[in-house]
Order: sequence, then C-alpha cells, then structure tokens
Amino acid sequence: MNLKEQLYICTLAKYGNITKASERLFISQPALSAFLSGVESELGVKLFERTNKGMLITSAGQIYVRYATEMLKLKDSFNLDMQELLNQQTSRIHIGIQQRRASFLLPKAWRQFMNMFPETLLEITEGTGEALMEALNCHEIDMAVVTVATLPKTYEYAVLGEDRILLAMSRDNPLNQYAQHTDGSAYPSIDIAHCSDQTFILQQPDQSIRVIIDKIFNNAKIKPMRTIGIRNIETAVQFASENLGLAFTRESYVRNSSNQKVVYYYIVNNHIKEKVVVAWCKDTPLSAPMKGLIDTLRTVYNSNRIIMR
Repeated sequence: MNLKEQLYICTLAKYGNITKASERLFISQPALSAFLSGVESELGVKLFERTNKGMLITSAGQIYVRYATEMLKLKDSFNLDMQELLNQQTSRIHIGIQQRRASFLLPKAWRQFMNMFPETLLEITEGTGEALMEALNCHEIDMAVVTVATLPKTYEYAVLGEDRILLAMSRDNPLNQYAQHTDGSAYPSIDIAHCSDQTFILQQPDQSIRVIIDKIFNNAKIKPMRTIGIRNIETAVQFASENLGLAFTRESYVRNSSNQKVVYYYIVNNHIKEKVVVAWCKDTPLSAPMKGLIDTLRTVYNSNRIIMR
C-alpha cells in the first residue's frame, strides 16, 4: 500500500517549509516542489500558498491533510496486521542497496544469512542512495544499505564501516608524477589542483558519490572544463584505465577490483569520510532475522581488508 502522495503533503503541512520537508523526506527541494504542483494540478485547487514566511496551508489543504492523516493511520494498521499474518507464515525482509555495492556484498552475506535463518525470504531492490532512502521513508522497503556523509536523525542506523573517495587514473597518465607516498597509507595521495585541465568522468547529480565529488571540486576551487557523464562507477573507472579522463570511485569498491591499468589516489586535503550504514525507520521494530542480517552484512563488509599498494 503506497501512500507517498499523502505522506508528502502531510509532511509539508507539518513543517510549513519546503526545505525542512524535503530533508525529512530525503528528496530534493525541486522534486518535492514539482510533486506538490502536480498534485495541485490534478486536484484543481491550491493546497498551500507560497509566501516569504513559508508554505501556508489553504482551506483545501486542511481538508486534504485531515483525510490523508486518517489514510496514513489506516496504512499503519494495515501494515501491522499484514506483518502479523506474515510472521505466522514466514518472515520476509525487503532490503535496498546501492547497485555497485550489491555485487560484492550481497552474495556472501546472503549465503551466511540463509544458513542462520533458512525460513526467511530476502527481497532486494537496487538503486541510488536517494531513491532508496525515499523508498525507505515510504515503507516500500524495510532496510537500506547506503553511503552517507551525515546521519539524518529521522532514521535508525547500524554502521558497517567507513569509506573514502579515491581518484582513478591510468598508469600512463603523466599526472602520476605528482603522487605523494606516505608510509602506512593504503594508497598514495595527489593534489587535485594538478588535475584541473583534465577530462573528468562523473556520475549523475542524483547519485550520492557525485554529491561528494562536487564538494571536493568546490573545496579545491576547481570547475572541470571537460566532463563525461556515466552513471556506472565501474564503467567510469574503465574509461580512466584507457586514459580517457579521470574518474572517482569508493575505497570499498576498489577492494574487489583487479584492474591493473589503474592507479588509485587519496585526494590531498579531502577529509570527507562517508559511512556505510544499514538504515531503517524509527517505527520499524527489528526482528531477529533483521538483526542477524545487519550482523552478517557488517562481517562481510569488514572481511575485505585493504591491501597496501
């Protein structure tokens, strides 16, 4: 039962501010604004008045919110009844995960988990971090494995580990001369200022890794002159291996890569460390299988140790 429309409108009414509402819903402000405009267009009435002081609910909006609130309460009751029924039969966990991480994390975790909970069914949804958090917020999935720089207080989390952004460069790129080696470091470092005239192979703005990349550019006061847009991080690294530009990836992804044509670098003065977490809604009680799955994911995530290069 999907009541995303009702949830979005009620959240807007609660906060009276599109910025706060979008943060709570884990979607972008433009997306929420467009969503509201679509609902109002379909209904033929304004639910909110846009003012300098925020979003003021209209009389029509008050009627909408009154009924939508009841619908959301009914949905919660429905979910509880359905969950009770499922618990009497067999348990099911619907987990969301970022696509690149799924390929090396889920197979091992799945095998270990099924040995512990053979009667539990796992359902998997792959997507971007933003899309998964939106699905989690709408209770379309039970848990989400995502990479976040900060932890919103609206969810519960179990941290699997930390991750860092790496710059991927062909071994044939002359910029390798600027490598800075540090004893005990898994990878050399490079000042991204040396790369300002290079072609960058970047993910799309709605991908979580791109948000961090843009922060790195801003901190270094760099505006890439030439870019290639590719969603798939592994494909971007393959482009870099052919010396077609520079790409970005995550340290945990490289643990499972064997591309010998690429050199990976930490970025000088980039202190952003992301956390890889399992997130779930505060109103979702953790069952024994869910706790077991979290423990299994943490074990598998930390089993791949970084090899010094």
